Amino acid sequence: MSTVVEEAPRPTMDPRLRQRRIDVRRAEGRRRLRRLMIGFGAVATVALAWGFTYSTFLDVDHVVVRGESHTTETDIRAAAAIGRGQPMVYIDTGAARRRVESLPWVARAEVHRDFPGTVRIDVVERVPVVATAIPAGGWRLFDAEGHAVGDASGLPPGIIAMSGPTPPVAVGAEVSAAELAAIDAAVSMPQSLKQRVGAVALAKDGTIDLQLAPEGTIHLGSPVDLPAKYLAAVAVLDQVDPHKTIGVLDVRAPEAPVLAPG
Repeated sequence: MSTVVEEAPRPTMDPRLRQRRIDVRRAEGRRRLRRLMIGFGAVATVALAWGFTYSTFLDVDHVVVRGESHTTETDIRAAAAIGRGQPMVYIDTGAARRRVESLPWVARAEVHRDFPGTVRIDVVERVPVVATAIPAGGWRLFDAEGHAVGDASGLPPGIIAMSGPTPPVAVGAEVSAAELAAIDAAVSMPQSLKQRVGAVALAKDGTIDLQLAPEGTIHLGSPVDLPAKYLAAVAVLDQVDPHKTIGVLDVRAPEAPVLAPG
């Protein structure tokens, strides 16, 4: 004889609890959909912004160069490597500045973006103070920091000639420490003495002479105590007839200058 076991009736869920579960699932679905839409919106925004930076509204329309004199605008533009049509926001202004400053005549450069479409390049050029004769003819010009900035066919007005034991360095290069000391001697020379000096002569041992025009020599010796040596030289020369040539004026010991008449 078999026994029939009746299944117990399942308890009925409270309708309010069922609706609550449905509401929770719907809310979770809406949150997932909202997050998905926000993600798609962010991606679309980034894509639109990226595309806009490459649009004609934000590309380079003009490159303006200011401050150049010895350096040509063409050379500055070529060094900056910024051309029409480039995206403004992706221009590396620091790299462009360094490339422009590598030009021999350029001491400093600034590169600015002027939205929506202009790049401005402002340069400050070096000022030559001395020149060294080139074996092939002409003169190589140097600024106060010892940079060889360029060549000239003749000695420019206001530039002091400088001679040394070695040929001048190439344009764009820098002089040795001894040559820089000779340049410093030329730059720091008082104007009253500079008017009478025709050239600064650097010897192999690093000592310096001033060649007077039309004749005469001032022995400075080592490039130390230059203000005192210049003061002694000016004091002696002021007592000499300017129309009379001198032989050698030794101010290596500025407290006891020695003049040998010519």
